[in-house]
Amino acid sequence: MSKEKDISASQFTFLQKIPDQLGYLIISGDAVVKSDGELVNNEHIAKIVPRMISLSKLVFTPNAGVSPPKFQQITVTYTDHFYTIARSGKYVFVVKRKSQN
Repeated sequence: MSKEKDISASQFTFLQKIPDQLGYLIISGDAVVKSDGELVNNEHIAKIVPRMISLSKLVFTPNAGVSPPKFQQITVTYTDHFYTIARSGKYVFVVKRKSQN
């Protein structure tokens, strides 16, 4: 993964408005575009997420030889927090949020 790319400061401000958000990571290709909060510069998650997406294509493809459905969203849940992984255009967004217990 490479260093965060320079982007418009206001381009991803919507991520800061997500309720109970603890941090976020934006990935494009093999680069971290932007990160904040508990996920700031988290290269470990930035490397794992693309693998998870690739694995989900293998696991959830209904029939061999058939194109897998396009990935929409993956949620990974723990006791006190969860991660939502979503794709929009060329970006993959990872948001860590506090669980509502």
